[in-house]
Amino acid sequence: MPGRKAWWYMERHPLGFTGGAAQGHSYFRAPNPPFGAVFTYYLKDGLKSLEAIRQEDEKDRLENWEDTPFGGFDATADEILEVKPEIWLTVRDSEGNVVRRLEGNTEKGFHRLAWDLRFPAMDAVGTGPGYPSEELQGFLAAPGNYTVSLSKTVRGETTELVGPQPFEVERLREGALPGADTADVVAFWERLSTLQRGVTAADIALEGLEKKVSDMKIALGRSRSSPDALDDQWRTVRTELNDIVTLLNGNQAMASIGQEPVANVQSRLGKVLVGTGNSTYGPTPTHRQTLEYAENEFEIIRLRMNTLHETTIPALETALIAAGAPWTAGGVIPAQ
Repeated sequence: MPGRKAWWYMERHPLGFTGGAAQGHSYFRAPNPPFGAVFTYYLKDGLKSLEAIRQEDEKDRLENWEDTPFGGFDATADEILEVKPEIWLTVRDSEGNVVRRLEGNTEKGFHRLAWDLRFPAMDAVGTGPGYPSEELQGFLAAPGNYTVSLSKTVRGETTELVGPQPFEVERLREGALPGADTADVVAFWERLSTLQRGVTAADIALEGLEKKVSDMKIALGRSRSSPDALDDQWRTVRTELNDIVTLLNGNQAMASIGQEPVANVQSRLGKVLVGTGNSTYGPTPTHRQTLEYAENEFEIIRLRMNTLHETTIPALETALIAAGAPWTAGGVIPAQ
C-alpha cells in the first residue's frame, strides 16, 4: 500500500550541528524521529552466511554428542571468500531511475530504515566527512513521486522480495523569499556534486602522485645512470606536479603563512558549497558564475593530471627500469 508522504525541507540545528554542540547539557533534548522517508519491512527468516549455516549445524551436532567433521579446504575457502548476504531497499524516481540504494538489516523480524531524501555522496572514495556533517552526504533529490523495492543478494544471486511501492516526497513549505524552481535547484546541485567528485578525486590522486614522484627520486639515486638526462626528466615531472597543486589548491607559500590565496578551484568550490548546499532557494547569479569558472579551470587540471599519470610518469618509470633502477609502487611489474 502507498506509504505516507515524506516532507522535503532543510533540517534546523538551533543548538549546533552535533547533539547539544557547545550548549552541552544546558537544554533538555531528545532525538527527533528519523528525517525523510521511513520504510518498514519484515523478514520471516534471516539471511544466513555459509559460516552461520555451518555453525548452526555444528551446534546441533554438539548438543546431540555427534562428531563435527571437517568440511574440507574448498568449503572453508568458500566461507572465507563469501560476500555476506545483503538486504537492499532501492529507491527509484517516477521514470524508474535508481536514486538511492540502502542496505538493510538481514536478521529475521521487523526492521525500519530511513532514506534522508538525498542522492548518495559523489565524493571520491577515501574522502572523510567534513563539518557540519558527521558522515558524507549527497544533495537533496527533488520533491515528487518515488518507489521503493526490497531485494536480497545471497551468494551472488539477487532476488526481489517486494516490488516497487509508491510514496511521495512533498515540499513542506514555501520560503519567505522567491527562489529558483526546485528542478533547477536540484540540477545545479547535480553539477556541483559532479565537480566535487572530480576535485576530491584529484586531491586523493595528487597525494599518490606526490608519493610516486618522491619514490622515483629515490629510485633515480639507486639507478645506474649518470646525473643528467633522467634527473632533468624527473625535475620536469616534479615541476608539472607542483604547478597542478597550485592551480587546484592555491599558492602553498601564501597558505603557509595564512595569506588568502588567489582564487582557485578549491576556493571557488567551497564558496558555492557554503552558499547553496544548505538552502533550497537555489543559486544566485554569482554562484552560477563561480561554479562555471571552477568547472572550466578544473577541466584543464584534469587533462594535465591524466597526461601526467598516463603518459609522463610511465615514460620516466620505463627509463628508470632500463637504467637499472628499482621498481616503484604503482608501476608495471618489470620483466626478468
